[in-house]
Amino acid sequence: MSSARYYGELAKIYNSPPESDQSLIDTWAKRYISYRQTRAQGNGKHVIEGLILIHNFWWERFGRLPERGWKRKPKACSYHLLNKDGEKCPFIIKGITKIVNDHLWPESLGGPKDPSNLLGLCTHHNEAKSSSIEDFDFAKEPMWLENRLRDISKLHSKL
Repeated sequence: MSSARYYGELAKIYNSPPESDQSLIDTWAKRYISYRQTRAQGNGKHVIEGLILIHNFWWERFGRLPERGWKRKPKACSYHLLNKDGEKCPFIIKGITKIVNDHLWPESLGGPKDPSNLLGLCTHHNEAKSSSIEDFDFAKEPMWLENRLRDISKLHSKL
């Protein structure tokens, strides 16, 4: 499972947009049912579909989703969590380097402000990461994914 597969699936959606808002909601609902069935099998194949279903494309025109918020401020650069070799950030200079909040799964792709999606990065690594998902572990379901899908489902049902 990779970012290439995610972007390939997302491209299919962008290349065949629904004709109406109701059509978009119906398409999302069918895919969500399929996602739930695949998730129940427990083989991890559902993760990419779940991440596609939280993309802003599906919900941003209908309103805002609730955010659980980040309750803590990271104290150190989490570069070692992204770096497969586990190396610590070489750019930390005490008293000079600023640590900023970042999303492990990017907000631009539907990632929530949820404590389990928090990543503290120094400004250098934050700029380098940008909205990249290259280092995302697609084999592991994010803790916030189910809540995000439920929020989108509620938003759709209010229409």
